[in-house]
Parts: sequence; structure tokens; C-alpha cells
Amino acid sequence: MELIDCLISDHDIIRKFISELESTDNNKIKNKIFIELLVFLRAHFRAEEMAVYSKSLKASNYEINEMTLDGYEEHHLLEDLIYRIKNAEKDDQLWISRIKDFCQVLDLHLSSEETDFFPELKNYFNRVDLDKAAIIYLKNKKAELILAEQDQSRNYDFYHKNLLN
Repeated sequence: MELIDCLISDHDIIRKFISELESTDNNKIKNKIFIELLVFLRAHFRAEEMAVYSKSLKASNYEINEMTLDGYEEHHLLEDLIYRIKNAEKDDQLWISRIKDFCQVLDLHLSSEETDFFPELKNYFNRVDLDKAAIIYLKNKKAELILAEQDQSRNYDFYHKNLLN
């Protein structure tokens, strides 16, 4: 599978999580979905940073360097929002508001990558680079998901076992 296709496929999975979060008013279910989203999202972020961002920063292309740094910054912003959500009371309106804000920022990040960054990647990476990056991405994502599943201290509930495939 080509790198961009892998990334867009994962973006579609993330958008399904966002849709599920937005469609329920039950805070218990919302929290469960949010935790599952975090597991997948963090694996996606880490794998993307290793396979795509790190190589993109080595480019002698100002535009792709800037987009890559923006991507890193957005990942950090989303992690900050996650921290704020985790520190709000689950039954509090602030918690619900923070999840809504998080979903909006996340969706903007995904859209920005797809419309701006990915087309630029196709100009920077050649076919072999894209294929190698796809392999690195998939291996790292799978490893991150396995580590998260094994880490009992995170209390992750994996009812979406198919995400490891």
C-alpha cells in the first residue's frame, strides 16, 4: 500500500472515532470512545513522525520543512488538549466542551495534511521513498498499538482489535 493511501486510510478511521464521539450524549460511552481514539491516534502520530516527518525535515525544501514543523506543532497542541481533557471531570460540561474542541482541531489537522502536506510529499518523495516510508509507518504503528495493548497501566479497552491489522 502506498504511503499516502495508508495515512488517508488511518485518517478515515480517526474521523469515524470523531463521528462516534460527536454522535453520543452518554459520557461513559464518550469516554470509552475517546480512550480508543487516543490509542489509535498516538500510534498514528508516532509512526507518522518516524516515517514521514523525520525524513521531511531533511529536505532542502523550505515549504515542506515548514509544513513538517507545523505538523509537529499540531501534534503537540493535540497532546496538550488531551491532557486538559483527562484532567477535567467526566460529568462536567468543560470535559464535553474540551472533547468537542479537540475533535475540531484534530479534523482541521487531518484536512490540512491531506490538502497541503500530502501533495507536497508526492513532489518530494520518489516512489521508492514512498514505499519505504509506508513500510516504516505500518511497522511502527503496529508496534505502538501492541505496546499500548500490553501496557496495563493505561487501562485501554481494545474492543477494536482489528486496528492492529
